[in-house]
Amino acid sequence: MNRARVAMCIIVVFALSSCANNTPRIVTLRTDQSALNTMEHISNAAKHCWFNSHDTKFRHYLLAPELQSYSGRPRILIVPDSAPGERPVLVIEAEGEMSAKLSAYGPLLNGRDGKVIANDIVHWAKRTGKCR
Repeated sequence: MNRARVAMCIIVVFALSSCANNTPRIVTLRTDQSALNTMEHISNAAKHCWFNSHDTKFRHYLLAPELQSYSGRPRILIVPDSAPGERPVLVIEAEGEMSAKLSAYGPLLNGRDGKVIANDIVHWAKRTGKCR
């Protein structure tokens, strides 16, 4: 009976640890620029490094910056090129006048290249515009 309990505990621990690996990746950080300045810089870098360079990770997507925001939260959307009206696969947004809080989330961050994409966003938010 004791072995059965131990085995059940081990199964539960493995099940919970596998769930933790499926946690959505979200990038959050503070910048030393306003939200609009931060998002303009990231938009230009994404356009140059991801889209104009023909990065294969983005060949089926469109860059849709929405920088003029009445809510004070400029954002950049990455949407499927075959259905631009669909839900975005990546959202990068910021808010704040002096020190922006940046957030990025979406299925692209949880995919195979999610860590590289997240690193690019953080890199550009720190005002380094160079591609990898």
